[in-house]
Amino acid sequence: MLNKIRIIGMAALLVAVTLRGQEAWTLERCIAYAQKNAITIRQSQLQMDNASLNIRQARSSRYPALNFSTNLGYNFGRVIDPATNQFTNTGIGFNSGGLNLSELVYDGGRVNQTVRQSKLNREAAEADLAQTIQNISLNVASAYLAVLLAEEQAAAAEKRLDQSKQQLELTDKLIAAGSRPTNDRLDFVAQLARNEQSLVSTLNQIEISYLNLRQLLELDPEVPFKIVKPEISIPTDNETEGLSLKTVFNQAFSRQPQIRAGELRLKSALLDENIAKSDWLPTLSVFGNLSSNYSTASPKNILKDNAVPSGSVIQSVPYITHINGARVSAGLERPTYSNDQYRTYTYFNQLSDHFGQAFGLSLQVPVYDRGITRIAVERAKIGIISQQLSNQRTQQVLKSDIQAALANAKAAKKQLEATEKTFAALKGAFENTDKKYRVGAATTFELTTARNNLDTSERDLIISRFDYLFKLKIVDFYQGRKITLD
Repeated sequence: MLNKIRIIGMAALLVAVTLRGQEAWTLERCIAYAQKNAITIRQSQLQMDNASLNIRQARSSRYPALNFSTNLGYNFGRVIDPATNQFTNTGIGFNSGGLNLSELVYDGGRVNQTVRQSKLNREAAEADLAQTIQNISLNVASAYLAVLLAEEQAAAAEKRLDQSKQQLELTDKLIAAGSRPTNDRLDFVAQLARNEQSLVSTLNQIEISYLNLRQLLELDPEVPFKIVKPEISIPTDNETEGLSLKTVFNQAFSRQPQIRAGELRLKSALLDENIAKSDWLPTLSVFGNLSSNYSTASPKNILKDNAVPSGSVIQSVPYITHINGARVSAGLERPTYSNDQYRTYTYFNQLSDHFGQAFGLSLQVPVYDRGITRIAVERAKIGIISQQLSNQRTQQVLKSDIQAALANAKAAKKQLEATEKTFAALKGAFENTDKKYRVGAATTFELTTARNNLDTSERDLIISRFDYLFKLKIVDFYQGRKITLD
């Protein structure tokens, strides 16, 4: 048994030496690390970034739109030559292009209201991020206190183990002196074994508590991790005694980001209705375009601008008439040109000759849209009511949580006071029984019973202290105070 105790002591010493070589983490550092690296916070930051992009997208709707388009293809059969706008049975290759510019002048206020709505949604996303940060901070503080509680219980277990060793040594001396029976030693050996088991259990709880905190921080398992054990003072007065539910709720209502997020989303929902109604209003825009085309049916060569005829030729035309009863065919004199009077008609020449421009106004007046806009307006109204109910629910939950936090803090204070009284009484009873045992006026059973009662009370006292401290931190959280252990 003593060998086991020595092994446990050496293991605890080795752990302590190892941890002393590690950089200690304060509560503030743990919270800051979680706020920087927690996946839930990074996801909230992405939501805020996405809301910022929505603002940019809404604003860009105010700017002109410029588009270029082109077509390339081949027509065959009886088709219209795009260059001459006449029918032909010859296969034609074609290419056309255009540059179009348009800008919205009036759309019933949809763009402006969408921009305002996007800004509100971004502010709501910021509030969501702040709420996520607060929740993470509170969870980290809870896990941090759990580690401190486990370490405090381990320290108490070690002290009880040392006291049991001393009691066993004293009993051995009393047995050797003949003042106590040999069987008394067995009770203290059993007590020593129970204390050893308790120490192992508390050391395991430290490991579990550290694991929970490490996982909450999403800290790499290879990173050395040891928290700072601050000087924690438990308030002697009941800090929550003078606090009313109305006072704390008003403080939380003005500070809790989730309340602000709900109010912003309600404003956004109201804009949804206005945006839907804008579809009933006319839309006015200005436009302009540049266009041109090319056709393989166009001649490959055309006359120069200053071409001079070199002669003429009579060309008969399919026209016949009668003069004095005789049939007469009509003819048409056409000028002729030499080859040097022609120039090549290139692709770019065609584009230049067919180049066209246009500008104007476009007005669209809604007449009948099959009730789609009316349905959208009704859906927006439902969204407003839904958000109002959601905000009421959030406020009710917040009020219930604050009420529970105040009640829990007050109850924890009373529990701590009762536990302190119990511990003081049992400590006095143990010291008295220990004195009686040393002079032979108390049995081993009485002494071990007093020791067990004192150990249980000490564990309850440690738990009550940390429970009261954490309950106070929850109240501080709702009052908007920074979470610290100072």
